[in-house]
Amino acid sequence: MKVLGIEVSASDIQWVILEGNKDGGKSEYLEVHKLGLPKSEAEEAANLLRLRDIVASEIKTRSVQKVAVIRASQGCSPLRCKMECMIQCAAKDTGISCQLIAPQTIASEQKRIVKKTGKTLEQMFFDSKEIAPKYLVKSAFCAWSVLRDVT
Repeated sequence: MKVLGIEVSASDIQWVILEGNKDGGKSEYLEVHKLGLPKSEAEEAANLLRLRDIVASEIKTRSVQKVAVIRASQGCSPLRCKMECMIQCAAKDTGISCQLIAPQTIASEQKRIVKKTGKTLEQMFFDSKEIAPKYLVKSAFCAWSVLRDVT
């Protein structure tokens, strides 16, 4: 399975693709690791729709089978919630499911992955190389949290 893992942070998204299953596979970096909310339009709603279109295009181009997003937590900004919604809409527009992953799940998996699998995420998907840039680590764990349930 090919999963696009996304973390929404402030007014941008960080994303990476993992392909495989709970035992490993390969990673795929997008050309732009961190994508800011487009600002080409005068209204925020139009920029959010542009974000939806960009995400939908990447999903189609890269043949992603599922999207995983770190879910907005209580107290997050309204813009962060709107961006998460646009990602869900992009997945819906392309006919694939979008799974929201709790931030606590990501934190837990980062601490327990070696105990559960005997390997690090880098060993399983990144040819034992460090995930770079570092801000993609949570996005990668977001994608893996979906893959861990794939047999």
